[in-house]
Amino acid sequence: MRRSSLSALVLWGVALLAAQGCGSGDAPTASINEGEGSGSDASGTPSQANREREAQRQADLFPIVEITTTAGTFKLKLDRAKAERTVDNFLGYVASGFYQGTVFHQVDKGFVVVAGGYTETMQPKRTGVPIRNEAHNGLKNVRGAVAMVRSPEAPNTATSQFLINLADNPALDHKSREMPENGPDQYGYCVFGEVVEGWEVIEQIASAAVQSSTVRIAREGAAKSVAGQNNATDSGLLAASAEGPAFDEVTFEALPTQPIVIQSARRVK
Repeated sequence: MRRSSLSALVLWGVALLAAQGCGSGDAPTASINEGEGSGSDASGTPSQANREREAQRQADLFPIVEITTTAGTFKLKLDRAKAERTVDNFLGYVASGFYQGTVFHQVDKGFVVVAGGYTETMQPKRTGVPIRNEAHNGLKNVRGAVAMVRSPEAPNTATSQFLINLADNPALDHKSREMPENGPDQYGYCVFGEVVEGWEVIEQIASAAVQSSTVRIAREGAAKSVAGQNNATDSGLLAASAEGPAFDEVTFEALPTQPIVIQSARRVK
């Protein structure tokens, strides 16, 4: 993805702000706050039953997902308290095994890395229905935050693709629910979790050599991609036509030269 391009995969039309502290090697500071439990015995110490209930409550509100890639393993802590629909959608893809075999198809150094939509042969995977955008939840696109990728033309179009912020990116944050003259991008990109373990793996992914690559995508898959409004790319998909060619040519502006593949994604808590 080129930040200077108005048709970039994640941020078509968004002017990016310069980020501070990139490449420091330090893990991001956790921003998701978990509530404290209640319930004590006569001595003021939480009872075993209350501790177990609180542990289950925290697991339900802040599930942990472990993602293993060819570059290593990292963990995400999700925030169902602030992004319930988005977290449930993501966990659904995790539980179905959808992410296995998908790749990091966009590495924009100092900005974001993007995954969750394409196979190793760069064919789009068929996704579920788009979800409602929860970018107004108060969570910010700061370094280490995980957010959904969507179409720039409409806010409620995210399906499976997600991005990991490599820097603080306020240009991606929610600004208005009214979507004034500046368009639907004012709604922002929904943050639903953060990297809590394996930041060095994210940095390794972010340091990958990249290239601009044009890929032929079967027309049937491209048509489904357009319908789902999730898998548009820098050059955009050519309009589907019964009289046109059997494929679309799609250009990826920052595709890793060596595939970085998600081998598994599973909920561990």
